[in-house]
Amino acid sequence: MCSVLRRCCPPRRPTLWMSKADARYRRRIIMGVLALAGMMWLATDQFGVPRENMAWFLVYTLVAVLCIILLAAVVVALWIGLRKLLESLRAP
Repeated sequence: MCSVLRRCCPPRRPTLWMSKADARYRRRIIMGVLALAGMMWLATDQFGVPRENMAWFLVYTLVAVLCIILLAAVVVALWIGLRKLLESLRAP
C-alpha cells in the first residue's frame, strides 16, 4: 500500500463507541422486535388467541421465510449460471 493512500484512508480501528447511525439502526431493530412481541402478547392475552395457534403461526411464518430465501437463492444461481453460459457462448 502506498504511503499516500495510507495517509488519506487510514485503516478503520474497531471502537467501543458506535456511531450515531449504528446506534439508530440498532435502536430501530430493537424497537421493531419489541413491537412485534407486544403484538403477540396483545393477540394472546387481549383477544384470547390460544398459544398453540400462535406457535403454529410462528412455525408457518418461519417455513414461508425459508421457502422465500431458498427460492431467491435458486433464482440467483440460475441467473449467474445463465450469464456465465451466455458469456462463454459469446467468447470466440
